[in-house]
Amino acid sequence: MRNQLNGNLSITDLPGMERSALATFPPEAQPLLFAEVMSRSQQAVAAEGWSTLGSTRRTAALHEASHAVVWQITTCDRLPPPAEVVIHEEKSPPEEVGETWLGYITPKLGNYLGQYADPRDHPMLYALGMRHISGLVGEHLFNPADARRASSLDEVVAAQVVALNIALHSGLDVETAYAQITSRTATLLRANEKVVLAIADRLEQKLLLDESELQKLLRRVKRPAGIQPRLAKGAIL
Repeated sequence: MRNQLNGNLSITDLPGMERSALATFPPEAQPLLFAEVMSRSQQAVAAEGWSTLGSTRRTAALHEASHAVVWQITTCDRLPPPAEVVIHEEKSPPEEVGETWLGYITPKLGNYLGQYADPRDHPMLYALGMRHISGLVGEHLFNPADARRASSLDEVVAAQVVALNIALHSGLDVETAYAQITSRTATLLRANEKVVLAIADRLEQKLLLDESELQKLLRRVKRPAGIQPRLAKGAIL
C-alpha cells in the first residue's frame, strides 16, 4: 500500500478502482483526477493512520444502500435505476489497513453517467453529483462512529467535478454548489432512512442483492416535497 500511494498508477491498480466513479470520466481526464485522489489519500493516512483506507462490513452495506436509494429517486429517461448491489471483503488487505470491505452498484441499463450532458442542464448535473456522493453521505448519517477521512475519495472528487461544472454555468462558487449537492442528498436519505437501513441489513447478510430483491425493498422509497421529475430535460430534481 505504501508503494501504491507513492508510485505512478492507473486507476485500476487499487482495489475496487476498476469500478471507480473516476473510471466513468473521459480517459484524458482520469490521470489528473486520480492523482488528486492519491494526494488526498496520503493526507488522510498522515492524519488518521493506515486504517483510514479500510472499511467495515456494516459501513460498506450502508454505503451501497444509500447509493441505491438515491439512484432510485433520480431515475429518469437518462439515468436508469439500480439493478444490483454487492459488497465483498478484500481477501488480503495490507496488515496496516486491516479489515477492508468494498462494494459496487450496477445500473439496469449500460452506462448511466452523463459526463457529456449539457453543462447548463443543472438538474441533471445535481442528480449526477448526488449519485456520486450518496454513499459517503449515508455513511456519515447512519454510521458516523466509523467515518474515515479516506472513504470514497474517488466519489468525492467526482462530485466536486460536477459541482465545478454547475459553478461555471450558474454563477455559484464551487463550494456552494458542492454543499447543495450534499445537502440535497442528505435530505433524500433522511427521508428514506428506514429503506436505507432495510437494504443495508439485507445486504450485510447476503452480500448481493439482485434486481428483483432490491426493487422490492426500494418500493417504499419516498420523494420529498419539491423533488419532481423533469423528463423533458432528462433529470429529476
